[in-house]
Amino acid sequence: MHASWPHPRCLSPADGEGARGRGHASAAPSRSLHLSIRWRAEWEQVASFLTSMTPASKTAYAPLDLAKWRNVPFILMVAGGLLSALGLLVSLSVKHSAAEFLYAWLLAFIFFLSLCLGSLFLVLVHHLFDAGWSVPIRRFSEHIATLLCPWMLLLFLPIAIGAKVIYPWMHEPNARADHALQAKYPLFTMPGFYVVAAGCFLIWYVLSRRLRYWSLQQDQTGAAEPTYHMRFLSGLGIFLFALTLTMAVVMWMKGLQHQWYSTMYGVYYFAGSVWMTLATAYIITMILDRQGVLTEVLKNTVNIPPTLTKHQGDRIQSIGAFLIDRDCHRFCALRQAWLFRRLLQVSHASL
Repeated sequence: MHASWPHPRCLSPADGEGARGRGHASAAPSRSLHLSIRWRAEWEQVASFLTSMTPASKTAYAPLDLAKWRNVPFILMVAGGLLSALGLLVSLSVKHSAAEFLYAWLLAFIFFLSLCLGSLFLVLVHHLFDAGWSVPIRRFSEHIATLLCPWMLLLFLPIAIGAKVIYPWMHEPNARADHALQAKYPLFTMPGFYVVAAGCFLIWYVLSRRLRYWSLQQDQTGAAEPTYHMRFLSGLGIFLFALTLTMAVVMWMKGLQHQWYSTMYGVYYFAGSVWMTLATAYIITMILDRQGVLTEVLKNTVNIPPTLTKHQGDRIQSIGAFLIDRDCHRFCALRQAWLFRRLLQVSHASL
């Protein structure tokens, strides 16, 4: 496997660019050289690990006995409902307001919304790029995306009902004197809040349901028409997805402090949603592979076509193993360690 190591200029100040900018020599060349050597060794360790992550290296495991866990989801839902009711009662009795409960509910809602939106994004990307690695996770990603409506819509109702309690701008005594509200007019108005919410859930419903419908039609008929419909929906849907995700998180989360401006808040939430959904997809894929449900699909996904060169085949094996192998968390740990050390060096250089 060929691993491309970053250029030394990306690792340490060099060529007359020191910690204070151009024209200042590096203050610690020996330390930078030591870090470069150590990071090169870590990078080669990651590359060696990826090369070893092939289907042939997997060992056989007995299927998990999930019968005793069958009632756990129902028990957790009942317990969650009872604890939520208890939290509402405590908030009303102690704080004499439902604000504390609604803040906690909003945080939990936004977290689970990120899983659903991340799954919808994976489905859209699968059809846009005709990807092969996402075939094993496509079907349960479609299922998770369909939770956006009606279930996430139902869970949004407490926020919609108690919006006046948790959003200060909704009861601003002099809204005309607030420059932030005037700049964001008509979004940050009572009608704008509910129109945006209705529009977001409507678009999410259409995208998730139609993509799943044509996906099932593709399995039943095997015709090319469902593929064309899904690609058309994905081409249009990726723009609607970006718009609705940004509007939702700005209105529902950033709207708690309406005077705060941020052009990257939607991107930040989007990145976290996809990263969280990928982690969830890893776990689901490992369990389904252990049960033998996705074993053949995973093998077909990682197998190398004979027409590709060895270098191309190594890259496909590495990408496939990174995304679907049960040991991918080891790679993630190594990669995060490298990024963290890179961040420390950049922070040190900027001081």
